[in-house]
Amino acid sequence: MKPFSALIVGAMVALAGSTEAAAPAGPIVVELFTSQGCNSCPPADALLGELNRRPEVLALALHVTYWNDLGWKDPFSQVAFDQRQNRYAQQIGRASAYTPQMVVNGTQDVVGSQRDAVNRALDKAVRSVAIIVHKNGELLDVTLPALDRRCDCVLTLFGVQAGASTRVGRGENSGRTLEEFRIVRSMQSLGSWRGEERELRVKPAHMTADITGYAVLAQERITGRMVAAGQ
Repeated sequence: MKPFSALIVGAMVALAGSTEAAAPAGPIVVELFTSQGCNSCPPADALLGELNRRPEVLALALHVTYWNDLGWKDPFSQVAFDQRQNRYAQQIGRASAYTPQMVVNGTQDVVGSQRDAVNRALDKAVRSVAIIVHKNGELLDVTLPALDRRCDCVLTLFGVQAGASTRVGRGENSGRTLEEFRIVRSMQSLGSWRGEERELRVKPAHMTADITGYAVLAQERITGRMVAAGQ
């Protein structure tokens, strides 16, 4: 028979383990790199809209600029999104960026219109830890959880437009009306994070009528792996 003190220690360990297991899981982050000038992108945009209805998914659409000289300038495109995609290409080991590209949790990429490949990537994804984000007037209150180990992470705030319908006048999608979802309109660095519990009060750099929500991502600086996320 184990000594009584050993039983107490064992019970405490079991309780600690159950508490950790009950900690809220964060979402699987899916980033779609897309463009209104790309005729392969509308099916991926539609699929992102479907994924956005899944409670375990945090969906973001980042519109790139490198299609803009081919007949149609995407009004949602930003060079900063090109740079983010190129960084993923380096981290994942791709020779170049492409559209439509979905990046899942910062470490897997698939063609965003290939439903089966996207679902396989989601099945393989490890859930991040939850970041709590609350709107407080013109500020955001962000609660970062305590991780079980230190990390060298970067924090990024995204301002998101829920959706848009755009009539395209030129380019590969000329004459089409495109339905788009979870459009990123702003991207703002919130600095570094080492995995300690923290409370941040943030003033978004961009607050416009089009931005209807915000997301905060925490990623490993070197690998891009998603550590925590919330919206």
